[in-house]
Amino acid sequence: MKDGDELQDLVAERTANKTLTVTDSTGATLKIGPLGAAGAFSPGELLQAAIAGCTALSAEAQIANVLGEDFEMRAVVNAN
Repeated sequence: MKDGDELQDLVAERTANKTLTVTDSTGATLKIGPLGAAGAFSPGELLQAAIAGCTALSAEAQIANVLGEDFEMRAVVNAN
C-alpha cells in the first residue's frame, strides 16, 4: 500500500437467513451466503476469490511491463 492508504472498516449485516451483505466506505457491496445461494459468494468461494485476486493484482505490474498496459488476464483457482 502507498503512504496514506489505509484499510477502511467494513460492515456486515444479516440480510436473510444465513446471508450477510458486506458494505465498504465507497458503497461497494458483497453478498455472503451458503454454497449455491443465488447472487451470493460462499465463504469458500470468498477464499478462492481472494487467492485469484491477490495473485492477479500482484503479477499485473510485471506483466504490463512486458506486454504493455493493454492486456487480458485471467486467474483461475481450482477448488479440487
